[in-house]
Amino acid sequence: MKSKKVSRSIYKFLPKRSKFSHKGSSGRVVVCGGNALYLGAGVMSSLSAMRAGAGYTVLVSDAKKFSWFENPDIIVRDFQFKALKDFQGSLFLLGPGMGTDQRAQKFFQQFLKTCKNEMALIDADALTLLAKIKNKKYPLPSEWILTPHEGELARLLNKPISQVKNNRVQSILDAYAKYQCTILLKGHETLIYDGSTLYRITNGEMALAKAGTGDVLAGMIAAFRAQGLSSSKASILGATLHNDCAKMLLKKGFDQISLRPVDLIDILPMALKKYRK
Repeated sequence: MKSKKVSRSIYKFLPKRSKFSHKGSSGRVVVCGGNALYLGAGVMSSLSAMRAGAGYTVLVSDAKKFSWFENPDIIVRDFQFKALKDFQGSLFLLGPGMGTDQRAQKFFQQFLKTCKNEMALIDADALTLLAKIKNKKYPLPSEWILTPHEGELARLLNKPISQVKNNRVQSILDAYAKYQCTILLKGHETLIYDGSTLYRITNGEMALAKAGTGDVLAGMIAAFRAQGLSSSKASILGATLHNDCAKMLLKKGFDQISLRPVDLIDILPMALKKYRK
């Protein structure tokens, strides 16, 4: 196994547009989440994906039940599995605010059963649902991405969280052995493993320690993957840019405890412009 610290050279992989680009050539992200209790998570992932360049962003959620939900650039569909049939070939982001009730569990199981040929990123509640599948080895398509924090990874591996915290490298290797796809372990030192190389982002910003920032990260990674980057490159680029967005906000005068997840979405266009140069 090779180990590599992520450098600024990752920004050379930022998606580019030609004069012939159109919305259909810029990737499509379908966010499956944002139930009645956690609508904000699905909305933030969707907005993040759009800011990160997705040509289409679709939110499959309970959002249509809320008359105050007005976001004209996001397509909204009811949280029903049949809604996905219109979006084959998209990047499916499952989990942000999806919940873990029987309805969500049925939706997720149907996806696992019938969408093995689709691109997918599994995050948040969908990771909890995946952990409930007790197979000792449950390989997923190699191009899928899992983005757990330490608690979610502990559930996926059926280990105490203390064991994951004290053995982060071995834990991410164990997760890859079980699921056979790209794993991103969030934390102060974010780790990404694709089966051959372990990538490290070592300067994690403490301002990101707040609920909702992971939903923004998931949307960014999903958008980069939908625009043609490999699972590992999309994960590395998304995690690096996510961290640098927080650092930019602190330089602009934010206190390290005051950052909101939506602040990351707001500054993302400026961060993209800065690092593209």
